[in-house]
Amino acid sequence: VVLIGAGRPEADVVLKRLQQLLWGPYSIDGQRLSLTLHTGVAIHGESGMTGLELTTAAAGALGLILADVPGRPRTAEAAVDF
Repeated sequence: VVLIGAGRPEADVVLKRLQQLLWGPYSIDGQRLSLTLHTGVAIHGESGMTGLELTTAAAGALGLILADVPGRPRTAEAAVDF
């Protein structure tokens, strides 16, 4: 989610709302699924100035490592435990 003109207080409000709406069990076609939400917040001016700096900061907050692959956009990689 990109919030134009938002600072830390607005980001915190949106984060709380997303957690309330998206976290928890769901039932789809009779199957019970559980959804967890992992977020990395980066604030313009606080966490960086450019899009790349902000993306790197948010990915770092999630424990992700941005990988450079020649000829492809920078991607995030992480180990996930199931």
